[in-house]
Amino acid sequence: MLIFNLFTYVFTAITITTVSLVADKLRTQDIDGAGDALSSALFVATTFGLIIQAVLLCCSQQMVMLTGAAPALLAPSVTYLKIRAWSAPAVLISMVAQAGLLAQQDAFAPFIWVAVQSILNVIGDLVLIKHFQQGLTGAAWATVLSQLIGTIGLIWMLKFRGQVRPRPQIPTLQQLQELSSTFGPASLIYVFKCLCFMLLQGSATALKPALVAAHQVLWQVWNLCAFGHVPMEQAALAFLPGIQNRQEYTEWVKLLAGVGLFVGLVTALLATGVPYYMPFLFTPDVQLWPIMKSIAPQCAISMVLCALDVSASGILMASKDLLFLARAMAISFTAVVTYFKAITGQGWQLGGTWWGLCLFFFIRALQSCHQLYSSQQSAQQMHTISAFESDKLRAVAITAEASG
Repeated sequence: MLIFNLFTYVFTAITITTVSLVADKLRTQDIDGAGDALSSALFVATTFGLIIQAVLLCCSQQMVMLTGAAPALLAPSVTYLKIRAWSAPAVLISMVAQAGLLAQQDAFAPFIWVAVQSILNVIGDLVLIKHFQQGLTGAAWATVLSQLIGTIGLIWMLKFRGQVRPRPQIPTLQQLQELSSTFGPASLIYVFKCLCFMLLQGSATALKPALVAAHQVLWQVWNLCAFGHVPMEQAALAFLPGIQNRQEYTEWVKLLAGVGLFVGLVTALLATGVPYYMPFLFTPDVQLWPIMKSIAPQCAISMVLCALDVSASGILMASKDLLFLARAMAISFTAVVTYFKAITGQGWQLGGTWWGLCLFFFIRALQSCHQLYSSQQSAQQMHTISAFESDKLRAVAITAEASG
């Protein structure tokens, strides 16, 4: 599952690219251009999905071995990965389809089909695992089938619900260049984030088995809560490009920043509530509960910082400040690599690993929030100067008219 998620997570950039391009075209009332952008993104998603599928089918064993999986887990892990590989194109296509609907400010359709997909997945798990005793294989097929159905539903929504409707076409060189201008820097952001998470996992797996087990449980909780931050990024990309009024734009930025802080605090409470009050929901092993509780503060701090960073980064993405975000991510990754090298052999144990996650998001949030504040101050100054010049020209015109 980790390998499959890493592959698809990198291509989250295609979601950002699609929302940004389609929303920009719609802002200028270029419906045909928005359709071309969406169709090109679907073609790219399908192509990369097929490539990922082929790679996973051909090299699944080698990839699982690279994770350091125990020999007893090798065969079932390879089987699981090969089954999940069949859904790779559908996953990427569904990401683009959701982005296309969000760019049209339609959040209802993606919500409905994600909910349907989740319900079908649960039903599939119950039938294949509990009734037919298929175990891990059944779980994999339940996920694949629910993702395929969800993708079909999202494509149907795109074709019959939205004003921007995709059509089968091979994108031109110009359209690919337009996609790559956003997709390139955005993909770097997610590549560096994936590398950071791999460093975190590598540092944790070098510890004692009990510490590794506790880390994996809380890491699962952290990722589950972090998914709650994603809509803020997508909302910024969907709504901000279409706002022309400066005052309204500033109010939206303040709203998104405030929501980012609020969501961060809520998800931090949820993530820390599990090890303190409900650890049994994720593991029955009572020996892991005190370990999970010991790293709950780092979990909460990193969760708040992550939400602030996602909110600010979404606003900066909507402002096309992707090169800054890619550079900032590279700086953050370099700092985290230096940190993990420095603590190696120092006996910091699992707490040190999670402080590394806090450091990563602290540097990310510091850079993105500072850039956002600076850009807003500059825009406000430009707006003030522009308003002053307009008033000045109006006064000159009135004076000239009166003297004439």
